Amino acid sequence: MSGLDQFNPTYFKCEVHDDVAVADFTAARITEEDNVELLGQDLFALVEKMNFRKVIVGLQAVEYVTSSVVGKLITLHRKLVRNEGVLIIYGIHGTLFEILDASQLTRYFNTVDDLNDAFNAVG
Repeated sequence: MSGLDQFNPTYFKCEVHDDVAVADFTAARITEEDNVELLGQDLFALVEKMNFRKVIVGLQAVEYVTSSVVGKLITLHRKLVRNEGVLIIYGIHGTLFEILDASQLTRYFNTVDDLNDAFNAVG
């Protein structure tokens, strides 16, 4: 779990608490005009380069994402599960919650209300 001091993701801020990476998204809307590939690279680096097995993603600042962004979260989840890791997502609200809930992704992902609940869920 090294290199975080040189890790500067574009769409989220990242902090480490023990062996847990917390990625709090900072953009209210992430659309195709934004570099979704860069977002994916930054998220996947947490698992592939920094070897985190416990990742918490905060979406409290997010109002809208495209299906491509949801795809990146699904891929992150799969990468973690394959490595016996866990992804917890918190802070889903409003339209974003409605979209994810309608597609049953709130049941696919391990989602909680706030960061405290996320730390409790990550173990």
